[in-house]
Amino acid sequence: MDADTLNTIARSNIKLEKYEELAAEFQRAHLPLYVDLMVGLPGQTLPSFQNDLQECINREVHAKVFQTQLLVNSPMNEPSYREKHGIVTKPGDLVVESGSFTRDEYDAMLRTRMVFFLTEKFGALRYVARYVRAETGQREIDLFDAMWETARANPRRWPMLDFTLNVLPRFMVPPVSWRAFIDEVHDYLVEIVGLPDDDALATVLTVQHTMLPDRRRPFPYTVDLPCDFVAWFEAMIEAKHAGHLEDWPGQIPPLREFGPGTLSVEDKREVCSYEMGRNAESNPWDAWDLDSPISRPVALQS
Repeated sequence: MDADTLNTIARSNIKLEKYEELAAEFQRAHLPLYVDLMVGLPGQTLPSFQNDLQECINREVHAKVFQTQLLVNSPMNEPSYREKHGIVTKPGDLVVESGSFTRDEYDAMLRTRMVFFLTEKFGALRYVARYVRAETGQREIDLFDAMWETARANPRRWPMLDFTLNVLPRFMVPPVSWRAFIDEVHDYLVEIVGLPDDDALATVLTVQHTMLPDRRRPFPYTVDLPCDFVAWFEAMIEAKHAGHLEDWPGQIPPLREFGPGTLSVEDKREVCSYEMGRNAESNPWDAWDLDSPISRPVALQS
């Protein structure tokens, strides 16, 4: 979605106004909606790539993120174009450097991509991130990056976060237990983010835990919540549909102002049986969305 990158690669997108209209229609009809993104395009930067991911988060759509590969006879593979834009490739012709990003910055984009896959696309921290955005204004993509940086800097203090964000995308199974992971997320949110340790935080952590796939969990599964997260989440979606993609936290009441509620979850797609244990990028259509009032619809693949 970055104008400089689109200009460099001589491409254009559907007008955003039309896209917003279509996206709202799809989401209200509970139909799956995906965005195709590329990483490693000439003209791209680490911040512009992070902004693209955040735009997908703002719109509550699944993102399929592909590495840029030079194909035979493609305009980007033409020698003068490669020279003009400083394109460097590795075996297989994957672009790993250009005039707009270094090899280290490309590696950082790949790391951001994998953390995004786990936390947002598969949903391991999707609901936590919405709550943090509402409470602090911090963008979801920045929260994910900050959690990664903190865990990498002090893995002894944050072993579950470090393992989950750095190793789990290769295996996509619970990190010993989801409960241990959620407990450490709680500590991070209280100690580092500075969130109040109240019923609202307990609600969102219970929701996040409930939405993670577990082969031992019986379905349907229902949890009681101190605050009605489903109603709060639906209010957020309606605010986004009304055009408040970025400032939605100021358009809805805080979660703690919602009375008690419940969340019921089923696994009609058998995510717990068939969608776990594979590399996070093995299938761009994959997601861990269980069936619930707050889940995104997912395309069924044969």
